[in-house]
Amino acid sequence: AQPQPRPALPAPARPRHDTDPAVEKVGQNIKYDLLALGRAGIGVAGPLTDTMILSYLLESGERNHNLDQLSQRLLDHVMIPISDLIGKGKSQLRMDQVLVGRVTEYAGEDADATWRIEEILSAKVRSEGLWNLYADLERPLISVLARMEQAGIAVDVPRLKQLSSEFADRMAKIETEVYALAGHTFNINSGPQLREVLFDELKLPSLQKTPGGEQSTAQEVLEELALKH
Repeated sequence: AQPQPRPALPAPARPRHDTDPAVEKVGQNIKYDLLALGRAGIGVAGPLTDTMILSYLLESGERNHNLDQLSQRLLDHVMIPISDLIGKGKSQLRMDQVLVGRVTEYAGEDADATWRIEEILSAKVRSEGLWNLYADLERPLISVLARMEQAGIAVDVPRLKQLSSEFADRMAKIETEVYALAGHTFNINSGPQLREVLFDELKLPSLQKTPGGEQSTAQEVLEELALKH
């Protein structure tokens, strides 16, 4: 039997209107907002500043760059958990079932925290000479990736599963080597545990500090430390 052609992907809906291109848009994981607004027929024009990406540029070795973590690290503020609004498990609500006043408080806190975090991170990115990397590479990619996600992509599932298995085996071997060098097992993905092994046990030098004043475990720092061990 002849293989049937794949159905054509639907073209993205044309936005009914665009936002002001002269106004900068600030957001946390702003690609999600582009997708949500796009589904409502609203295009977003103008420069985009994403606090999640700014944080990653500064501390790529950190495990989390979500708003809750950034708020605690940079603002010393604990955000309202989403579970406080919608609950958990079988009794979990949809957001449209939550009282408007509670949603307003939750959304307002998100916007205010993001705005404050952006002021801190943008200044830090500029002071460390990383702004051009953000403006010339990372920022243009936000809209590109949003359009790619909206259009979708065909995936060779069997090949993807094969690669996943191969990479998992390679990662397991590397982890075994790491534990042998450290002399014990630990959570490699845990920033605090990694810092303890590198700086307290192995006595490696602290080359850079995070915005919170801790020893950095960013990728470029780890690459430089690798030459010292």
